[in-house]
Amino acid sequence: MKRAGILLLLLALVFPVLAQEASSTLKVQGVSKLTVKPTRTVVSFNIRSVQPTYAGSVQELIRRVDLLSEVLKNLEFPEDEIITSTFSVRPHTYFDRGTRRDSGYVATQTIRVELDQDQDRLLQLLNKATASKADPAISMEFSLSRQEQAGLQNELIRLAVEDAHKKAALICEASGYQIHGIEEIQYGLGHRVMPEIFSIIEEDAVMASDMNLEFGHFEPSGLTFRDSVLIHFLIGHKKK
Repeated sequence: MKRAGILLLLLALVFPVLAQEASSTLKVQGVSKLTVKPTRTVVSFNIRSVQPTYAGSVQELIRRVDLLSEVLKNLEFPEDEIITSTFSVRPHTYFDRGTRRDSGYVATQTIRVELDQDQDRLLQLLNKATASKADPAISMEFSLSRQEQAGLQNELIRLAVEDAHKKAALICEASGYQIHGIEEIQYGLGHRVMPEIFSIIEEDAVMASDMNLEFGHFEPSGLTFRDSVLIHFLIGHKKK
């Protein structure tokens, strides 16, 4: 009985050590990065009207929006694809020597159109808009179609997982361990880079029409996307 008790005590001491050895983990973060050419362009036209009265500012805004809408329709943009993203009317105030003063009302509206990446059509759109009396400020956002974004996301995940496995294998080889399996995978800890926004005209485009400015060439830069995954690998000493 005494020997059996000693044996049980030894087993009680050994098993936790073996369990601890079997449950050793290696946490590795896999990362991925892809740069692609944009295939879609969103052009935003912002029109701003400042007039002494509320009604006057709205009427002037509507007049200029109608002029821009006519340009877009002539360029064969369907009416349901000419989208108003923002609209506001508020008092126009400014500060004079530290004193806030009112100066009528400011009405603003932003119209957005989206098109496939086509430099000729994009340049035609920019030149026609700046030549009109609508006098919009213009900015552009480059992106991918939803289908392309989904495919890109899948590829980013695959590359991130592959990167984690390569790192884990290298660390284990250098430290005399081997991978036994995976205990846990955590996803969604990384960040994604949003498509860059390139501002063509930050002030009213009346400046462009006054200078007879015409866009003759424009090439957007690539879009960079990143992702990551954290994998907890089960590891143990290599058997000799």
